[in-house]
Amino acid sequence: MTMFPVLVDGNREPAPCKWIIIGEAPGKRELRQHPPRKPFIGRAGDLLYATLWRERAEHASVYVTNAFKGDVFEPSDRHHRPTANELKDHFDVLKNEIRVVAPEIILTLGAPATHVLLPDLVPKPESPICSTKSGIDLLGRVYQSPRVHPRVMPCYHPSFVLRGGMPREQFAAIIRNFLDWKAGQAATWKLPASICEALRADPWKDMGR
Repeated sequence: MTMFPVLVDGNREPAPCKWIIIGEAPGKRELRQHPPRKPFIGRAGDLLYATLWRERAEHASVYVTNAFKGDVFEPSDRHHRPTANELKDHFDVLKNEIRVVAPEIILTLGAPATHVLLPDLVPKPESPICSTKSGIDLLGRVYQSPRVHPRVMPCYHPSFVLRGGMPREQFAAIIRNFLDWKAGQAATWKLPASICEALRADPWKDMGR
């Protein structure tokens, strides 16, 4: 698979920021850019950045990236969700971004990004992060990740909001909670120490090597 690095602001290298926002994978418009490329330049990005602007987030304090950096378009031009193995292949790049940026908290947009950092709660890239049927509701809550140090807050992807799957007011409220979260606040949910130790020893043991 061809690697298309997509960087925040086109040419911005990872640098310390208060917040990281992690999306799923580059869209068509991102991949068609001349290098250097940047994420979230379509309608979903317009919604995300407009919401951040309304909540008065300082642009320099937000680092935006994707869990998967490559091409997820098939020969038929149909977009597919990154698989567990594709996400695994790009995890070292993402982990290094998080290490360098050293944010206080991470916002994951959509199931694939949430799966990468909260595999115990979202065991597959297609697993729901909110489902009335199963009683799952991770939206806007803060969790301890077994894979990275910063706390993680899951949210739907803005493209899902654009399709009417989530009210824009609810999306804005989660963004607001994300920006208002203070370092040192307790997580909503913490992993048992035994699970943390097992995942530190083999972070991808749950992905069926």
